[in-house]
Amino acid sequence: MQLTGMLHGSRLLQFVDFPAAKVLGPEATEDEIGGLIESHGSVFVKPIFKGGVGKKGKSGLIGRAADLKTALQEKERLYFVEHRVGNVVSKAQGVTFEGAVPAEHEVYFAIGDSTRFRAPTITLPHRGGVAIEELDNKHVAAVPFEALTGLKAFVIANALTDIGAPREIISPLVQNLPKLWELFHHYGLTTLELNPIRMSPGRGGASCRSPATSSAASTATTRAASGSSCRRACSQATTPISSTRSTSCAPTRGRATCS
Repeated sequence: MQLTGMLHGSRLLQFVDFPAAKVLGPEATEDEIGGLIESHGSVFVKPIFKGGVGKKGKSGLIGRAADLKTALQEKERLYFVEHRVGNVVSKAQGVTFEGAVPAEHEVYFAIGDSTRFRAPTITLPHRGGVAIEELDNKHVAAVPFEALTGLKAFVIANALTDIGAPREIISPLVQNLPKLWELFHHYGLTTLELNPIRMSPGRGGASCRSPATSSAASTATTRAASGSSCRRACSQATTPISSTRSTSCAPTRGRATCS
């Protein structure tokens, strides 16, 4: 089984207190959609497919609307849209509406079982977002860690430092990404992916959000605590990060994907 998108992914993230922006399903009323646009400035409109379907953003299947009329037009365009990836054709069954937030940085994050390292491994670039596949390897950290001790803050901090991530995004990521190990491990997933996590400016710092695989980012909001669990991260971070954006997470038969 495979889940993608924020409609169900945001509920998964709530289990580990990983902040997620509000998302409305296909049953949302016009008043609810209008209220979401008013509070976030605009919304992303995304088709709902059964299972994991990638390349939606690159195929023009992500709509954005700053007013109710446009949002309803995008809903009509995408509600039953067909999407082809290779020889597989998928038909949408509704849409979601996700609150949008501007972001200065997009971070890709994934946890998976690596056959190369024979251990759980994180993949973490600080640039690229949905264009992760086009990045040079020097910008991508692939770090195995010990399953018995779990994903620790210093693993995240060291990985971000090694690939030259901006100092202002390290602290919020160090504080929030380790939470995803509990979700991955406790629910027996084989892959968990957030693409991208949006890092936006906010009061007193930056904010963290996560979207779904190969689609316009959904967001997850995170508040940075006054301190960090990792001294190395704290010394790197100039300001804590806090902000809001949507994220999609999808579990599948041992796999989850966040959009």
